Amino acid sequence: GDMAGPHEEDRFKKFVMDYCASKGWGWKPQAPQMPYMNVLDLGVFPSMGSGVHELTRNNSGSVANKEVVWRAAQQVWRDRLPESKIARCFVLAWRLALVVIKNKGSNTFLRTKEMHQGVKQDFHDTLTGVVRKKK
Repeated sequence: GDMAGPHEEDRFKKFVMDYCASKGWGWKPQAPQMPYMNVLDLGVFPSMGSGVHELTRNNSGSVANKEVVWRAAQQVWRDRLPESKIARCFVLAWRLALVVIKNKGSNTFLRTKEMHQGVKQDFHDTLTGVVRKKK
């Protein structure tokens, strides 16, 4: 739902809306040009990318074939991307949404420390997500 060309195809959008409706979920596409408001772009893809890179790099200089990359991505998703990491991304996206509102839609905060919202300091990991630390 990031308004990228392939994600705007009518059958894809209908599938997503029907699937979400069948689960009782609401669905709204993210604003274009705001990857920091998308949980996948904000934290999941960067984490997966570094994990896949670690598993597929070699010293020969050759590029890993698609099967190797696919197996590495599956391994990273299954074994290296804990639910707590994804949960922290949702908290960070929420906090950044408040910053966007405070800045009246401007993204000038991206060059400041406001991009870092202290989520790691405020929450601790559990097996099924994160829990706010007691103050």
